[in-house]
Amino acid sequence: MAGVQYEDGFVTFPFYDQDFPDMPREPVNLPTKKFTDFGYPDINIGVCAPPPWTLASELSEQKRNLFTSNAQLMLDHYNKIKDTNFEFVRLVRVQTYLGRGDDHYIQFEAKPSGAADRTLKTFEAAIYEEFSPTPQVFPVTCGLVVPNYRRN
Repeated sequence: MAGVQYEDGFVTFPFYDQDFPDMPREPVNLPTKKFTDFGYPDINIGVCAPPPWTLASELSEQKRNLFTSNAQLMLDHYNKIKDTNFEFVRLVRVQTYLGRGDDHYIQFEAKPSGAADRTLKTFEAAIYEEFSPTPQVFPVTCGLVVPNYRRN
């Protein structure tokens, strides 16, 4: 979840960011090549803009329930790993990147257990939904967003 500032880092799950002992620790600078270097015409490939966020109120009831349960599951994992006690309050918005499997970014609010609603904290979680060979959902990351920081 590039470009997001987190208060305490983020929890990473083994599905995406596996840590291998022989993994290089420094960034690798790859040489930049253009299509014209290989005799092809310049086709001006650009990076697509990210999909828009969908507010929870704009989701169907089925999707809203699905993303709410996924957010609660991610918060439970976060609480277990970080040894905290946050309670899920509400789903805020969702962003989906479509592909062979879908990447979903879920923004939700939670509060410390037993605290008043005015102490809401914003979290972002990422899940990967695979469709083949059987439908499965994999947790990717979950993090507490810095106060007053909102992604566009």
